[in-house]
Amino acid sequence: MVYFHLDNGDTVLDGDGFGFRDMAAARAEALATVADILRDGDLSPLWEGTPLRLWVTDRPGGLGKTLFTLHLAATVVEQTLGATENVASLEQARRGKTAG
Repeated sequence: MVYFHLDNGDTVLDGDGFGFRDMAAARAEALATVADILRDGDLSPLWEGTPLRLWVTDRPGGLGKTLFTLHLAATVVEQTLGATENVASLEQARRGKTAG
């Protein structure tokens, strides 16, 4: 059994565990789990500077030996608008619309 734990600002500790035929299958499932989070989850903590961490242990509750860890972090570099951009384009972007 291996146990998947997640920290993305809130920590979720696995108490049930998963059985896999080998460590390669556990790693593949860990990547699929992170992909699901990236596709369907709330990513605002990530963009606000809180890294996402999924770690897999041999015991429940985040205890025991850590078998592997996935880390994902985002760095946002402030961008400025070029001289050709106008105020209307900026306002549309703030409202979530595309400038056209």
